[in-house]
Amino acid sequence: MSESYLSMIRKMSLNLKYYFIASFFAYLGLGAGNVLVNLFLMEKGYGENVVGVFLSIKLFTTGILALPAGILCNRMGYKWSLKKGLFFIGIGIIILTYFNGLVAIYLSSFLWGLGLSVFAVSAPPFIQDNAEMKHRQQAFSINFSVMMFSNMMGNYISGKMAEVLPYGILKNYQVTLTVFALSTFIGIIFLANIKEKVKGEEKFNLKNHIVGITSLVKKDNNIVRLLLCHGIIGMGAGLIVPLLNVFLKNNVGATTSQIGTIMSLSQTTTAIAGLITPYIVLRLGKVKTVTTLRLLSIPFLIAIALLQNIYLVAIAVFVRSSLMNMTHPAELEFSMGLVGKNNRAFLSALLKTVESVGRSFSVLAGGYIMANLGYSLPYYITCCLYFIAVILFYSWFNSVEIENKITISN
Repeated sequence: MSESYLSMIRKMSLNLKYYFIASFFAYLGLGAGNVLVNLFLMEKGYGENVVGVFLSIKLFTTGILALPAGILCNRMGYKWSLKKGLFFIGIGIIILTYFNGLVAIYLSSFLWGLGLSVFAVSAPPFIQDNAEMKHRQQAFSINFSVMMFSNMMGNYISGKMAEVLPYGILKNYQVTLTVFALSTFIGIIFLANIKEKVKGEEKFNLKNHIVGITSLVKKDNNIVRLLLCHGIIGMGAGLIVPLLNVFLKNNVGATTSQIGTIMSLSQTTTAIAGLITPYIVLRLGKVKTVTTLRLLSIPFLIAIALLQNIYLVAIAVFVRSSLMNMTHPAELEFSMGLVGKNNRAFLSALLKTVESVGRSFSVLAGGYIMANLGYSLPYYITCCLYFIAVILFYSWFNSVEIENKITISN
């Protein structure tokens, strides 16, 4: 771990470098969407419930199509899947920006979710296969930090652009979203340079894939337990994360620029924290790292719900986001290590399915609760769900990690 990140990046394959650049441009667009889409829809006269349905469709599509995306990834290869994922995300943003009516809004949400599903499912096994074993944890952390930094830039620049452009507020939103939709298409250019050793299966058998996915779940209790923990976390996150900008605007009184700044700084602190994760893993192990950091994030969730001062809320958002999200590289690398190479895309798909489907239902609940019962209640519910998931994760997987270390050392 004495080797610097810059030195490790230099030694990594060109495939990983091209992917990191593509991921940067992709998450620029997604970061802008996270800040502006909800506000754009509300500015057009739609309420929290419509915003909730939009987010729910996007998340449900991401989840329900994750398994087909995993099968497609094995069939067509990572390069093809990553490119198609970015294409659908960009098209989804464009449709939302320039077409009116609920049909266009929900079609945009579907395409956005489809693109996210294909892109997100393909990324973890691609990284696992293209990184050397001794650098895998760092590769996942670098990818996570690239995503966060890019999200941060998308958050911040889009919030500023929407306020300083010389048009009306709706036109400002349109122009800004268009610029950042184009960034996802730029990502495709870099993905086109990836050279795959294996482009996909020469002989495709859908039945064998379905049997493989089913047996993966049936034969390994650890996979079922992992999916349950992931699903609970997804449900908790869905109650609050997609509606954070609405919460900040309506409950704390933040402006669009302040929301963009808060979300961008949150991504920055999370990205920096993500680079520290491998060093914490070295001392505590993956499972204890995930457990400890997620438990520490819960008090800051409560603080967000209770505080009314914009600056104190912002600090709580920064700390909570960093502690909770910096665990993702460790969790992903641990998860991919539970299965063999042929099952990584399937496990990635299953994880995305339970997380996104859980979020799709809870974001509807979150929108309803915020509109009818208050903005703080979803945060308290999320605290309970996170606590349950963390305790289950530790009790089920701490011994598994210890056994795996013993097996490797022998």
